[in-house]
Amino acid sequence: MPRDVLALTVNSLQKLGTVVEEADESLGWLELMTELQMANGGEQRWLLQEAGELVAIFGSSYHTARDKELKNRRSRDR
Repeated sequence: MPRDVLALTVNSLQKLGTVVEEADESLGWLELMTELQMANGGEQRWLLQEAGELVAIFGSSYHTARDKELKNRRSRDR
């Protein structure tokens, strides 16, 4: 794999990892707001559900991309 493609892959993986961290942090803040009763109701429940789904989607994407990158790296090193 050419170096520029490899750098793009690593950079994209790092950015996706950041997305996962930020989505998880947002979910945490929403949960805290709920615990402190700063917000509640239908919209709050909807936001919590959506945030949880986004964390799951991005997390799954990150792990799949990371696993593929590790597999590619191992095959290149042989």
